[in-house]
Amino acid sequence: MTNPLLQAWADANPNCSIHDLSTDMTIIPTDDPRDLLPSEYEDPWPPSDAEIEMMQWLQDQDDLDKTVPSAAERNRSLK
Repeated sequence: MTNPLLQAWADANPNCSIHDLSTDMTIIPTDDPRDLLPSEYEDPWPPSDAEIEMMQWLQDQDDLDKTVPSAAERNRSLK
């Protein structure tokens, strides 16, 4: 039997669902992936072509940033 107050809260929050775990009542939000249990999370693998392209672009940007000298390296006379 669901607690009426708990059920009213769940009804007011449609992105949540109530799970009866024998003695405990748990409300699990379903709109935030950080709230998922590891068993509920599906790893999006393999990545799509667009994701691979974005990962490559980000890696290229990181590599480019490493080649740019810092202000201290450019102006050794500054302290």
